[in-house]
Amino acid sequence: SRSAARPLSPRSFPAMAAVSTEVEKEEERGLGSPSIQAQLIAAHMGLNVAALTATLTSRPGMVIDLYNGDASAAATQMTAWTTSVGLLEFVLNPWCGWLSDSFGRKPCLLLSPVISVLLKLNAFRNPSLRNLALERIISGAATTLSGTTSSSSALSDICPTSTSLSLATAQLGTAAGLGVLLGPQLGNAIASRRGARQALLAGVAISAIQFVLVFATVKESNPPGKRPAESTKVVPAKQNNPLNFLQILTKDKGLCGLITVAAMQCCVEGKVISDMNTFYISVEAQMSDSQRSMWITLFGACMAIAGQVARSSIRVLGQRGHTTFSNFATIAGFLLLGSAATPVTVWGVLPFFLLSTERRSAVTALADKRAVAVGIGRGEFAGAFANLRAIVVAVAPMMYGYFYVKGKQLGRPGLGYWMGALIIALAELRHRALKDEEIGLA
Repeated sequence: SRSAARPLSPRSFPAMAAVSTEVEKEEERGLGSPSIQAQLIAAHMGLNVAALTATLTSRPGMVIDLYNGDASAAATQMTAWTTSVGLLEFVLNPWCGWLSDSFGRKPCLLLSPVISVLLKLNAFRNPSLRNLALERIISGAATTLSGTTSSSSALSDICPTSTSLSLATAQLGTAAGLGVLLGPQLGNAIASRRGARQALLAGVAISAIQFVLVFATVKESNPPGKRPAESTKVVPAKQNNPLNFLQILTKDKGLCGLITVAAMQCCVEGKVISDMNTFYISVEAQMSDSQRSMWITLFGACMAIAGQVARSSIRVLGQRGHTTFSNFATIAGFLLLGSAATPVTVWGVLPFFLLSTERRSAVTALADKRAVAVGIGRGEFAGAFANLRAIVVAVAPMMYGYFYVKGKQLGRPGLGYWMGALIIALAELRHRALKDEEIGLA
């Protein structure tokens, strides 16, 4: 029988039992096993991140050379690029969901590797400031749209129940962490032997593999028969309004509080502080390329296992306890890192990142439930919060760039990290001011 032919019985694993009947339904639809398709999408996510991070350690050197060795000017330029990534995501985020609803998920999944290959080859051919900026900004935005946004939509199609969807979504964070492990190592290995420009070719190779993987193996989870009849004729103005996120700040007091906490937590995400990290580690701590690559690899390892740490923390401490614990771990880590620009502090902060990377998981879960309770759809909430997060991604790097330059002038190059610690301290104060009944826990 079909079930006998499977090497693993759903009864052997409770998590698999929850999706066993869904497997048969999806096979009948021609999509193949949901678990296999979810793993392929997670692989797409990992390769997406790996291609993005392949140039992480080599890009600063190329930009500094173009500024004739002026590290401060290069840092200011790169933070402006990171800000531009957030602004572009802010404009395009609301459209991404509508496009995938109208024309399918697979074209959106293929968007990032295609853009990555074209722009990285262009920057390799002529590594000017303009071409490096195009590669950083457009590829960076496409990574988010094709990765997080489109992958989440595809998983929602593949996994019809919340149980199977939560199991599949959990793989994305681990895949992203593995991408952070792979990308910098490969890029640095090639750059150290053949020059910084060659790291761009490493990203091209990863993106090419990603394209082949998605094109050849990922099934279209939103075929024409499932798409809204009017979706290709009418663009819903509300859903595609970049300012639609304002409703989640005005709809309900408890929801506003949760979103405020989550937004402040976004200020210390890896993509927000990545440029400051790179300059602080290389210019201030004076770590070599191989040391920086190893640090980024270990940071990726922390990302890959932080989800398991967070699940244990939530089980033991509860959702609010986990949030407080991870916030204090963030504060301690940022204070340590900003205290002295030495290899000792740079390596010593990694355990704090392991404990704090998933600081936002409980807050956003509570916010999602609260949004549904007050009449906001899950998809609508996800899109609105993505745009709020895009604003943070656009504004916060400028703040860190300013305090990095100001800190260098004052002899405190780690001043930006102390500002990050202050933001999370304020987030924790706001979190503690929320009452359980306001956020649906009473």
